[in-house]
Amino acid sequence: MAAVMNEKSPLIRFSGEKYRDVEKKVEASSRHEAFVLFENAKKRLNDINNWQLLCGKTPAEFHLTDDMGNLLNMSAPQAGNLIRVRCYDKGKDKFIWYRIDEFIHEKNLLKDTEDFGFNVSLVSDPSVKGRSEEGITCTFVVTRSGCKVSAVEAERSRIITQDGIPMLTQLKDKLQYVFSWINSSNQQWKSLINGVLQY
Repeated sequence: MAAVMNEKSPLIRFSGEKYRDVEKKVEASSRHEAFVLFENAKKRLNDINNWQLLCGKTPAEFHLTDDMGNLLNMSAPQAGNLIRVRCYDKGKDKFIWYRIDEFIHEKNLLKDTEDFGFNVSLVSDPSVKGRSEEGITCTFVVTRSGCKVSAVEAERSRIITQDGIPMLTQLKDKLQYVFSWINSSNQQWKSLINGVLQY
């Protein structure tokens, strides 16, 4: 399962500075049990509107929306949908948005492995004109290899350039509140991954 976290792994389709990896592994007693666990984990990962139930006691709320920010009541997200994270900072509501870029579903019968998940990018509020990517990407993925099943959330920061010039200072300033919130909510992401892979 360690290969999932390798920058060269096909599951992580972006590169950049490693920010955080959260992973949980379970070894089932049989292949059938591992298959059932994997299928249930896929369903939980897809059910974004109920992620907060997997996180336990958390101040954040998760909602699946269309590309304009309108709430969607479904458990089958699609590429281009947004994930709205409602969090609280000093008593005020804040919304963080991720765009689902692509889905991962790979199966190898010879190796008895299967991977499912999606890559997302942090984006600006869809109601704001001139929306742009913010330079942070994440991979949410569940994998099965024989009787072993794992769930992973891997996050990377990318260097954004303008006219060939790295916008490192602008990126850090623009995302200061995001990094502050993410850094203070590591337990939340751990709870989510643990919830996705309930055994």
